[in-house]
Amino acid sequence: MPPSLPPKPHGLPLRFSNLAIPAPVGHSRDEELLQTLGSSALDVVTLGPLRRSITNAVDAGKAKGAGGRSKEALLIDGVEGVVHQGELLLLIGPPAAPTSTLLRALSSPSDIHLSSTSKIDYGLLDLPSTPLLRSEVVYLDAHDVHFASLPLLSSIGPSAASLGLPHDRLDELIQALGLGHATGTKIGSPLSAGLSGGERKRASILEALLTDASCFLLDAPTNGLDSSTALALLSFLKKYASEGKKSVVVTAPQLSDTLLEVFDKVLLLDHSGRQVYFGSPKDVVEYFRGLGLGFKRREKEGEGTVEFLLNCVEGGANDLELERAWRASPTRQALLQDINNYVTRYPTNLCADRLIDAVKARKSWATSKGSRYTSSFATQVGLLTKRQYALIGSELPTYVTKTGVNVALSVLAGTLFWMLPHTTEAAFTRGSVLLLSIMFNAYLSLAELGKAIEGRAIVKRQSDYGFFRPSALALARIAGDLPLIGAQVILFGTMTYVLTGLQRSWSRFGVYMAFVYVTALNLSCMFRMAAAFAPNFEVAIRFCGVALNILVISAGYFIPTRSMAPWSLWIHYVLDPISRAYEAVLANEFRGLNLTCSPSDIVPSGPTYTNPLYQTCLLPGSTPQSLIVDGEAYLSVSYGFHYNNIWWNLLVMVIQALVFLIIGVIATDYLHFAPAGSKRVWGRTRAVMKRFRRMGRSGGREEEEGLLNGGMGGGVENEAETSALDDDTTEAAVEMEGSVLVWKDLSLWVDTPNETRRLLDRISGYIRPGRVCALLGASGAGKSTLLNVLAGRAPGAVRGSILVDGQAPTPDFYRTTGYVEQFDLHDDKATVRECLEFSALLRQDASLSRAEKLAYVDVVLDLLDLTHLQDAIVGSPTAGLDSCSRKLLSIAVEVVSKPKILFADEPTTGLNAKSALRVVKLLRRLARTGLAICATIHQPSSESFETFDDVLLLQRGGKQLYYGPRGNATSFFDASPADSTVNHADLLLSVAGDDGDTPPGSGTATPSNELGERWKTSAELSALRAELEKHSRPDAAKKGGPTFGASTTRQCVELTKRVSRNLFRDVSYSYTKLFTSTVVPIIIGLTFFQEARKSSIVSFQNRMFSVFLLLFVPVVIMNVTIFKVVSLRGIWKARELPCKIYGRTAFATSLIVSEIPYSILCATIYFVLWYFLVGFPLKASTIIYTFAMLQTFWFFVSTWALWIVSLSSSLGTVANLLPFFLVSLEAFNGSLVTYEQIPIYYKWVYWISPFQWYVKGMLGVLMHGHPIECDATELATFVPPKGLTCGAYLAEYLSSHPGYLVDAAATSTCRFCKAATGDDWLVLRSIKFSDRWLALGVLIAYTALNVVFVYVLVFFPPRLPGWLGRRKSVKTADEIAEEQWAREEAERAGVETLVEGARDAFS
Repeated sequence: MPPSLPPKPHGLPLRFSNLAIPAPVGHSRDEELLQTLGSSALDVVTLGPLRRSITNAVDAGKAKGAGGRSKEALLIDGVEGVVHQGELLLLIGPPAAPTSTLLRALSSPSDIHLSSTSKIDYGLLDLPSTPLLRSEVVYLDAHDVHFASLPLLSSIGPSAASLGLPHDRLDELIQALGLGHATGTKIGSPLSAGLSGGERKRASILEALLTDASCFLLDAPTNGLDSSTALALLSFLKKYASEGKKSVVVTAPQLSDTLLEVFDKVLLLDHSGRQVYFGSPKDVVEYFRGLGLGFKRREKEGEGTVEFLLNCVEGGANDLELERAWRASPTRQALLQDINNYVTRYPTNLCADRLIDAVKARKSWATSKGSRYTSSFATQVGLLTKRQYALIGSELPTYVTKTGVNVALSVLAGTLFWMLPHTTEAAFTRGSVLLLSIMFNAYLSLAELGKAIEGRAIVKRQSDYGFFRPSALALARIAGDLPLIGAQVILFGTMTYVLTGLQRSWSRFGVYMAFVYVTALNLSCMFRMAAAFAPNFEVAIRFCGVALNILVISAGYFIPTRSMAPWSLWIHYVLDPISRAYEAVLANEFRGLNLTCSPSDIVPSGPTYTNPLYQTCLLPGSTPQSLIVDGEAYLSVSYGFHYNNIWWNLLVMVIQALVFLIIGVIATDYLHFAPAGSKRVWGRTRAVMKRFRRMGRSGGREEEEGLLNGGMGGGVENEAETSALDDDTTEAAVEMEGSVLVWKDLSLWVDTPNETRRLLDRISGYIRPGRVCALLGASGAGKSTLLNVLAGRAPGAVRGSILVDGQAPTPDFYRTTGYVEQFDLHDDKATVRECLEFSALLRQDASLSRAEKLAYVDVVLDLLDLTHLQDAIVGSPTAGLDSCSRKLLSIAVEVVSKPKILFADEPTTGLNAKSALRVVKLLRRLARTGLAICATIHQPSSESFETFDDVLLLQRGGKQLYYGPRGNATSFFDASPADSTVNHADLLLSVAGDDGDTPPGSGTATPSNELGERWKTSAELSALRAELEKHSRPDAAKKGGPTFGASTTRQCVELTKRVSRNLFRDVSYSYTKLFTSTVVPIIIGLTFFQEARKSSIVSFQNRMFSVFLLLFVPVVIMNVTIFKVVSLRGIWKARELPCKIYGRTAFATSLIVSEIPYSILCATIYFVLWYFLVGFPLKASTIIYTFAMLQTFWFFVSTWALWIVSLSSSLGTVANLLPFFLVSLEAFNGSLVTYEQIPIYYKWVYWISPFQWYVKGMLGVLMHGHPIECDATELATFVPPKGLTCGAYLAEYLSSHPGYLVDAAATSTCRFCKAATGDDWLVLRSIKFSDRWLALGVLIAYTALNVVFVYVLVFFPPRLPGWLGRRKSVKTADEIAEEQWAREEAERAGVETLVEGARDAFS
């Protein structure tokens, strides 16, 4: 552990000048076309990468003008400024301005290329020459990504410990950020429960503050926070910066004047990335007023300073004048003087050197003084290993599933190969069970591939913060897995070894366990190494799946070493850990093992053949005149394996594991693949392609502005459109029919791992058509929870009543209710228009025609100013729509459904002040068309808050403080301000904010109990109850409709289109399937090249294994399918199913149908390559049948994956279940163990195994009628009795057994081949040519059964029994809710009785 932290003397200032960021040559800023499977394939065929390299090189040369000045487009140009110690700088700009890019550039990242003129330093030091500063300059992006299943303290605790941060300091920071109540709560994510959005944002800031860095660059740190919490946070940051003399730079999409006052300086960018102001926020309004460009602040309307500034630069009409005015202004001259004085103000010996010395003093003795990390590498590994076990504990069901699969398969293997006899018929079977022991752990290691890739953004961030090296995490993951791998090996290996009756010897058992364990560790390290080089899961599984196939083929089990191709031999002897382990465990088992020849292997055998001197054994390694086969001789002849090699093999495997581990660990330090920056991606529509071709001809400069502002689908946002959106009186294109929603005494209890919490406490209110209700409250007050309850989405025990038009919610209520979620969840491969069309077609009333629905899409696109983005791909935050556009899309998707009620959870979060104002005005405009709207709102400006009609104010604990007209809210609390410009929303949030759990200073001193009691006894509550009674009367004119807006058929069609489009546009997914279907058959074909044209026994065995090896392809195909389905299912369950967009039938159908083209294409590619490379006969009937069987098998695998993924909502659980299905079915396919050798209690499994029917059908057709000619090594030799020829001696035997004699007239040595035709060889494996159609029919039936299972499991997903996750000896939420509710109702009834009695007495 590092020593106790000595204090830092101060932080560092920040200076930047002439800062410019060029766009890539030939590109318009950060724009690109979406890559699809078709475009990627065409690009490869036409040598696209080579062409682009040449073109870019030529363009780069042409782009250099005289004097070497670049003519390329610039993302940011001419930015300059100084942030002194203790100062806060605010970066702002219109939506198109690259403020986030500028913020990240100020952290000097290696992936942002700055122009040669750019200068950034921190106290006269720059990052490239001073790597130690990397952890002193902390950049926090706007995406709050954490390990979702970890509790807050378990997540940040190791990071704090890596810096030696004292516990009291950690507690101080936790309390300062108002997270004291949440340390034991899981952090969560948009798709999993945990901290609220505001709490998760503060958790991200907490992690950044742990670094005690010198310079902080925080992207949108106030997103998701209410204004009082945001003020408290910024005030804390200001105090933190002042006391520590640190520099802090912040972006904020919207800020009230109260929040703006916290900042010392503000930097304003125009939409093209050019600076138009830098200075004090107190002077900025006067600066712009004095430019003579007609800028006026609308103070009477409550326009804030930030809104005023954005209005000045919006649209880009004044960009040139603003930039010229800025460059000539006295304010800039003062800035330049400040930049020049920077050197004398912060001399190196008094500033940077002192800090560097203090930073070095903090480091552990085992850490390089020039390293960014504080603790030693060993300490980092230890802390991360502890965190790894916390992660394992937080995902316990996954590991319980893994253990269950381990036990089940060990019992299955042990009982399938039960007590193998020491006979020749069990020789090959012993090899099978030993291979199974090795391969099982390979499958389990493959299941961990996703874990090796997850959290890359977290790893990169914590590396930049100086917490942990990525390589330390890679080692910690291995260290965390070592005991788990050991446990699973001991569990599986012990049960399998004992049950199968392998040689009972402690030394042999020890060797067996050692090799099984080392193999599992070796493959785990190899897969993790592959993951370190892979940018995503699909690429990793693609490589690992193909590599696993190669290693298995080269192991020696499927093809003897003497028959291997040279390349396969090289892999076998040099690279393949499976081959070395397989040789070792076989040699260990067969050494000293004498195998008695089984009756079926004795030649000749029968009543007249009783003298062993004239018999032999068919097993390789046998000797004439003996019916005992030496185990080592069998291994030597059959496999070329020898016992003398086992210790050498163990050493090589350990070295291989270390090499894999070291390469993977080193790679993680240099290859992070974490997404960074942002770029817009466009769909390949006709308009887009035309625009990009024009850009290509003009070098990208001519269309730059059109791309950024006009986009691909329309022109630049014009003034008329803007004014139309802002104009509240604009008529709507379609009048909407709203509903009245009433909720009375709404309460909610939920179970947590430690207790049952009450999140809502008797909330009452209503919303009605034509009005917008603002739901206000501090972060964690239950605003989103209330919306979820009203929308029918909250888990837990709900009490109280909800009425829609005076009636209980009908099935169509959830379809006709729009819900704009806090987190923007959409199909990431769809365009904006496609998202809206999908919602309109499936959610609008079925009475409307398709044309009417699509016409309304255009209306909504215009309404929300999204027309210019209609062809933009949703994508991810780093490659797709920005946060502002995503939020507008989320609103548009709900509005286009024509809802009767609209819920909006933080619709303005992430938007700048101007966009936020437009959104709330849009909500009001929608309300005026007949909608009833309720929206949670954070940090509303005065003007934004004025657009709401009603207010519902909540306090932490879900307690109601007020409901009523907005204009009366502040007077209710006696908080009406004298100054008319004061933001009333800030006052209300201040009143409700201070309850001990929010950050200090975020509220008033009014006790929360007093506020609650004031509401309960107020006249406003009485008036509300009267209104509730009025609106609770049933409206007979309004009747419920169908649950879904579209028919099931229409749902299936539209969703199938969307899913098919998603798969086609997901190049990694499509390419992985096609790559596997191409490379694997090539490998198999080259391994068994033209084997089908040979006639030896080995060639027939090789044909069998070439068929059998297809069974290893599903491990890749199914893994990538499962990974994709989990992502699609996440959106469906989180947003689309609760909204009743489409049902379970459509979801299941879309997945099944969308996979059909890929199954056909992959099966066709596989068949052509495999069939003709192996050299199977060119016979039409054989080709047709073989292709039909292969195609059916591909359909079977794709549908199989779809119902397996439906067994659990957890990806980790499904990944661990998959090996059970694969291994168990492969064990019964007829290749590892023949039907005759299967125990009687498992023979029924053989008949129901789909893999067995595939093998039976394929081999029956491919082997039928082919003659066999044994090689010399395959012939069994024996001596006939004196006086008899071989033919005469063997005549009786041949009359009832297959096979033939090479020379029937021989009298000295008989040479016998055990099969004469392929049908004879098939009989030995219980396969008949006549069963071929039955086999095909059974496989088709299994495919159909898979489809049935998909629908059944989608409709009835398996769930854990309620008692399994219940806390022991503790009542559930339902039980507690029932007790508390009954008690409260009784008390309430008693109070009402007393009141009535008093009233009667008074009368």
